[in-house]
Amino acid sequence: FTEAGATRIDLEDAQNGLSASSNQVRITQELPALKLFWGDPHSGQIADASKIGDYFTYAKEVSGLDFAGYQRNDSAHSTDDYDVQQVQEKAFHEPGRFVPLPGFEWSGNLAAGGHHNVYFSRFDLPMKRWNGADRLGRPDETDLPHVRDLHNYYRGTDTVITPHVGGQHADLQFHDPTLEPAVEVTSTHGSFEWILRESIERGYEMGFVGGNDCHTGRPGDDRPGHQERRYSKGGLTGVYADELTLKGILSAIKAKRVYATTGARIRAAVTVDGHFIGEKFSCSNSTCEIRVSVEGTAPLERIEVYRGLELVHTEHLAGPPTGSRIRVLWDGASRMSSYSGISWDGYIDVGDGEIGDVLPVRFDSPRSRYERAGVSRIDVAGWACGYPSGVVIDLTRRPKSEITVVLDSQLVGGQKYGGHGETAPARMALAPGDSVRVSATLEQLADRTARVELGHLNRSVTLELAPEPATDRADFTVIDDGVRPGVNPYWVKVVQQDMEMAWISPVFADFLG
Repeated sequence: FTEAGATRIDLEDAQNGLSASSNQVRITQELPALKLFWGDPHSGQIADASKIGDYFTYAKEVSGLDFAGYQRNDSAHSTDDYDVQQVQEKAFHEPGRFVPLPGFEWSGNLAAGGHHNVYFSRFDLPMKRWNGADRLGRPDETDLPHVRDLHNYYRGTDTVITPHVGGQHADLQFHDPTLEPAVEVTSTHGSFEWILRESIERGYEMGFVGGNDCHTGRPGDDRPGHQERRYSKGGLTGVYADELTLKGILSAIKAKRVYATTGARIRAAVTVDGHFIGEKFSCSNSTCEIRVSVEGTAPLERIEVYRGLELVHTEHLAGPPTGSRIRVLWDGASRMSSYSGISWDGYIDVGDGEIGDVLPVRFDSPRSRYERAGVSRIDVAGWACGYPSGVVIDLTRRPKSEITVVLDSQLVGGQKYGGHGETAPARMALAPGDSVRVSATLEQLADRTARVELGHLNRSVTLELAPEPATDRADFTVIDDGVRPGVNPYWVKVVQQDMEMAWISPVFADFLG
């Protein structure tokens, strides 16, 4: 390397016609004080404790993670198995190379406060379950039956707790800022920007993390499979820390120097008036300067800058469409809760045109698919939650007639059938959702995108000319003169053309106006 900046390492096997490109590599003249480390803090639902070592091997050697947490649901985790976990955490602890995050998942039901991840700053600390001490523990063990008990027990310690949307979503009305520096916004359950926004709406000062929450033993690299309770590939957390140690990673999470991605290792940095991700500072006027730097794993589509819940700037980065490709996207979630996917089913017909290559966009689930039904039509089925999914279609013959998209949706719900509907057993159920028909000619799409908003949690269907790739890097500055009195959380959302996303934790500008 001869100069500073971002670059990639490209590999080619000419004999076999194979090529590959690395993630973005950041080159600097001097090693920065804060380094970017990648990890999966939330996975580990493995029924066989003898495979916990394999779990950490996968995290370290296959996914290439810097850190990982084994977060078994406490009400299914015996103390004997937890002892095995602790042995493996210490065995794989290699500061500077790989760091296991000791802890467990406190898995209360919604009435008790919902699911929370618990991380310890040292090894060999006991697990305090939501329930199950009598079944899974030893005679001297007791439970913490409500999230308030969890907060009370660990308050004043160096424990880190992160609420998330899992088998039960966390109830954010219960929050301890001394323990909970961040909220998980994406996992194999889906992407949940609504819980991010709820934390801001409640006035909490929280960062954003992502994880896998997987049951397959593949931290950092999980897929939903055919099961009805998973809709997305796993997320990751980027952490800016001074060192790759247990103390370094947890200190960075406490400082909110973190951000969540849908699994792509998108490099991102944000400053507000020179203050970095997670910092809180006092500003003396109503203007802030936001600087954003992003290096994507694919061509970038747009970068959104928010002050609180208000979008203050969108940096559009895609190239103009050529008119020979169209893109159809479906988006949204069924509800602000766990198990909130949407099943889409329908077709795309290009009339008197002809369909060439078809590129799936975020077909994370094997339930998502397309089939050709002639030269001008494909049938599509989608299975997603909280992120855009769809197809890009090359037109080998441009239609003069209308292009038509017809989609029916079904909303996923995890219904309970015990008692008065408040207890198990639970079953995944599909409720009829919206039916959508969108039609437009290429000439009309050149003027505007055809988009049907379905009202709730970004549910929508979009037909548009496909943008062309332009750049996978962006550096820009935004001047915001609308700073409000009080704390202004500035956060950034990155969207690539492959619909991989990142949510960059806020910088908190406290305006004393």
